[in-house]
Amino acid sequence: MKKKIFAFMLAASTLTLCGCQKEGNTVWECGYEITQIMEEMVQSEDYTAMMSTTDAITEAAGRIGAGDYSSPVRTFKVNLPENLLTPTYEAMGIDPDSFSEGLQKNVSKKTLATATVRMNQNAGTAMIAACSVYSASSSFSCDDLKEDTIYIYTYEKGYPIAVILTESDPDVVQATGCFLLDQNMTCESAEDVEAFITGFSLFSGCTVEEIDNK
Repeated sequence: MKKKIFAFMLAASTLTLCGCQKEGNTVWECGYEITQIMEEMVQSEDYTAMMSTTDAITEAAGRIGAGDYSSPVRTFKVNLPENLLTPTYEAMGIDPDSFSEGLQKNVSKKTLATATVRMNQNAGTAMIAACSVYSASSSFSCDDLKEDTIYIYTYEKGYPIAVILTESDPDVVQATGCFLLDQNMTCESAEDVEAFITGFSLFSGCTVEEIDNK
C-alpha cells in the first residue's frame, strides 16, 4: 500500500514539474528531449521499482526497458486535418458551432491528448499500465510549431515513441511522450505508419511523412 501511495505522489509531483519551460530550438528537438527523459526512465531500475505496483507491470516494464532509445533511426510526422473532430461531431449529432472557438480548441486538444491511448488499445492491460509509468511531459520555449502534430520516433531496437506536440501559449510547446506498444504496428516507412494511424477512426484523415532527425 505504501508503495502505491508513493507511486501516486511521485506521479503527481512529476505532473507539477512538467510546467517548467525548457529550451528547444526546433519542434523535433522538443520531442527528442522527451524521448531522452523516457530513455532515462526505462534504464533506471530504481525508477521502475518505485513506480511499478504489480509484478505484471514490472514484467511489462522490463520488456519496454530492454530497448535502446538513445538515438532514433527515423522520425515520422503525423499531419492532422483541420477538421479532425468532424467525424466525431457528426456521429454524435453535435453542431460544433454550438461551442465557442475557445471551447472547440479545448475539446480538440483534450481529444488529441488521448491519441496514444487509442493507439495502444490492443497492447494489453499490463503493457498499457507500464506505458503510463514511462510517459513523460514537459513544455518548451519554441516558435517553430505551426500546428498541433504528433512526432513518432522509431528505433532499431525498441518500441516507437509518440510525442504529442501542441501550442499551450504563444511560442510555448507542450510535449507529451508515450511508447507505442501495439505489436501490429510497423515503422519501416511513412506508408506503414499511416496505415496503422488511419486504422483508428479519429485519425482517418491524417497523413504521415518522414522527416529529418534534427
